[in-house]
Amino acid sequence: MTARVDIDWSPVQTGIAHLVDGIEQGSRDAAQDQASRTADALRAATPVLSGTLASTIGVTVEPDGAGVTYGAGLPYANYIANKSGNVETATADADQQWGEAATRVAEKEVAKL
Repeated sequence: MTARVDIDWSPVQTGIAHLVDGIEQGSRDAAQDQASRTADALRAATPVLSGTLASTIGVTVEPDGAGVTYGAGLPYANYIANKSGNVETATADADQQWGEAATRVAEKEVAKL
């Protein structure tokens, strides 16, 4: 005698697809939020004489996340960064904050399953 068991995996496949989509979108949103916080911290840490350097600080949206702009080719941007430590100060906790935000996104999406 032979027994046969059919298992319908479609709910699992659908759940995984939703999980992946949710993590991708949530991660992009979290990256943009993190980039905005980092840009704000960088603006606050950047010495201002004329405001030209500070005006180059911004957020760029990338296909897989976001980034922070600084300097825009100004010849003294690196000098100011090295002398003041503004970039180092602004980015000191960014990796940890991003990791925590990404974990929260994943936990939120897993909880939806």
